[in-house]
Amino acid sequence: MNKQRVGRSRLNDTARFEANLKKRFGNNYVNAILSPRDYNGYIDNIKSYVEKNKDKISTSQLRNIFSKVKEVKEPRNLTMLRPKLAYVVGRQTGMKELVYLLDELIKKVNKDNLNQFKDFFEAIIAYHRYFNPTSN
Repeated sequence: MNKQRVGRSRLNDTARFEANLKKRFGNNYVNAILSPRDYNGYIDNIKSYVEKNKDKISTSQLRNIFSKVKEVKEPRNLTMLRPKLAYVVGRQTGMKELVYLLDELIKKVNKDNLNQFKDFFEAIIAYHRYFNPTSN
């Protein structure tokens, strides 16, 4: 595959991911996740997002990433997880959209919303377990 085709494929993926995320969480999905106003609606959106994508997401990869996220005390340390997220996509391409979302969120995480980011990630894992009770 040539470089131009790969570049177009990434652009198509990005556009598709953004359209899906805007549909699920709103046009400004990053702020909607990092600063939710309607917490019940926010949780419902996470639940339906995970339900729709449950078969594309690996429990072990989610837990692997989340174990690193839980340890983070400073937002700048999240930045070092971005390459690890890219590695996850390389191993399991079905997680591309979620990894794209996490990457976009990490870019905007600050001291005030770090815990909200962790809560979001924890909710993803919780609903993934709910919809995949027998997965690893």
